[in-house]
Amino acid sequence: MSAVQHLDTDQRSQQSEVRASRAIGAIFFTVFGAAWLVLWCLQMYGAAPGVLLIIATAGVALLLLSFSQFRRNKSAYRANQRTPRRLKQSRAFNVINAAQWVIIIGGATVLAELNESIWIMPLVIFTIGAHFIPVGVVFKSKARYVIGIILMLVALVYPHLTDAGPASPFGPLCTGLILWAGAMASLLPYKHGDGAVPSE
Repeated sequence: MSAVQHLDTDQRSQQSEVRASRAIGAIFFTVFGAAWLVLWCLQMYGAAPGVLLIIATAGVALLLLSFSQFRRNKSAYRANQRTPRRLKQSRAFNVINAAQWVIIIGGATVLAELNESIWIMPLVIFTIGAHFIPVGVVFKSKARYVIGIILMLVALVYPHLTDAGPASPFGPLCTGLILWAGAMASLLPYKHGDGAVPSE
């Protein structure tokens, strides 16, 4: 194999790896987005079968698309799982995720002690949004920056839009829709520069 052919094969493998990684992200976006939308439904309509069915149907459709994209690219993803780069990314992601939960649990505990539990929801949304910023750095994903910034803005703005304040169902609704938008964006054709994989 010539040097040019080898380089072309390596680039295709890296792009396939990115597509698989983005599909995994889409799966998480879909599951957590559905959870937020179910919470919105329960706040807004109660256990309304019709609304819950729509959420479930759309969620299953997104999951099927995500799993399909992962299956088509899983060989490249698995081939690079134990590389130094992937191991470093995994460690960094675990630290970021742990920090997110420490902030959420710690912040919620403090707010409960202050009898301000109503502000837990904005805290959770803001923290989730904030954690996407370092995640975007780790995985070189501009989309994560956008999602993170939008979620933080939602957390800051939605409590002031209605008389319900922080208890407004618009918080969970916006969060769920933004996460689903992130899932759909992750399934779009790969573009170099978003989630790009550097050479070892």
